[in-house]
Amino acid sequence: MAKREYTFPEEVTLVSVDEDTQKENRHTSYAEFKSVSVSETYAALAAGFRPELRVILPNWDDDYHGERRLEIGDGERADSYRIIRAYKAEDQTAELTVTRLNHVSDSDT
Repeated sequence: MAKREYTFPEEVTLVSVDEDTQKENRHTSYAEFKSVSVSETYAALAAGFRPELRVILPNWDDDYHGERRLEIGDGERADSYRIIRAYKAEDQTAELTVTRLNHVSDSDT
């Protein structure tokens, strides 16, 4: 992996669920948080989502594996988010747009 000029100061937990066993698979990644752009906000609102945050992961191939959920924080105090958009940026980072899990219906989780 190429050395970066900046560091990722936060940690997030990415969560996927095995469809056959319903077992949760979790892994931690470093992250940087950014605000959601105006155009992305409008596009998400039109689709029925309320985007809250962009989460940048250091490397698309190493850090993102199609997970649909993300947690910020530790244990019971962790906030759960639904990944509503994943994008591989030109610098190979993974940019995830997320919404709080309680802002989407159960059928979307």
